[in-house]
Amino acid sequence: MPPASIALLLAAALLGDPSTPDTPPEFGRVRWLRDVDAAFAAARTDGRPVALLFQEVPGCATCVAYGDGPLSHPLLVDALHEDFVPVLVRNNVGGAEAEVRARYDEPAFANPVLRLFAPDGHELVPRRSGAWDASEVAALLVDGLGAAGREVPAWLDVAAQETRAGQARRTTFAMDCFWEGEAALGALDGVVATRPGFLDGREVVEVFSLPDVLDDDALFAAARAEHCTRGVFVPEAGRLAAARQALGDIAVHDATRARDAESSDALHSLAASPLRWLPLTPLQAVRVNAALAHDEDVLPWLSSRQRGQRELIDEALRHDPSALDGLQRPATTTGLAEYERRLALRLLEALVDASPSRGARSDG
Repeated sequence: MPPASIALLLAAALLGDPSTPDTPPEFGRVRWLRDVDAAFAAARTDGRPVALLFQEVPGCATCVAYGDGPLSHPLLVDALHEDFVPVLVRNNVGGAEAEVRARYDEPAFANPVLRLFAPDGHELVPRRSGAWDASEVAALLVDGLGAAGREVPAWLDVAAQETRAGQARRTTFAMDCFWEGEAALGALDGVVATRPGFLDGREVVEVFSLPDVLDDDALFAAARAEHCTRGVFVPEAGRLAAARQALGDIAVHDATRARDAESSDALHSLAASPLRWLPLTPLQAVRVNAALAHDEDVLPWLSSRQRGQRELIDEALRHDPSALDGLQRPATTTGLAEYERRLALRLLEALVDASPSRGARSDG
């Protein structure tokens, strides 16, 4: 593969960040179109809904935070690029953009509003003002795809659940092997995080789950079916009765946090796979680890951009198995942009070194 081609692939599949020193922070990392009519024409061509953002640029602290927050979340950015036609209209200028604002009855100099439309122009979900955090934007995108009759990608559903992690509650399960337990429990819809450790002399996995997606009855039944109930520790006394009804006296009220397992014991199947270098969000990593442990397809959990990154990682490691040694995926979503830049540089170096033209120069 010629070095120039590698560089282009890396720019498209890895960096994926349109920002330059001149890009307004209110844009986030989304490649916004700026012509609404052109956006709807594109939508009519391929059937994707239009994501129309009214944003003050330059804007107030709320507008900047909207760009730095949900508009820079990697999976929400991927959803806007892959499943929608994104277009931005400034609400603090005159001219053609003011005419568009008037067409949609949007006030001037307002806080950001993201609205979703079918290609024929009808609004898919009611206008939502004040939806400024990642969980609200994720829910809007999921609802918009549903209203459009389009499939919600599994990785976008991951983002919708992961951004609600603050609403999750913790349950600790003891088992024979926390490698197997983390893979089994991490596959459950509604689980937003897992953590292996030790408690009361046993291997355990702390599970953080959304009760409106995975209630206690379903959680305890699934854990029992997966043989992850040698002991169950619930932090809230009010949940003990349900736990004992499902599992008997092995369930106890105990809010003690587990002692950390070794870092190499976390997400064990993923840690042994080249996919460990992918810039996954924490919950994506949990789901991919579970898929690998169960010999299932990981692709549903990856956006198209991430699938391209996976191919480049495989290509680099084929030429040099140590090409990515020392890189460590960050534990938080906010660190992924910088990690992607470092990964891109390492891949670029590995793939260019492996190219036939470099080999010919070295031989000379």
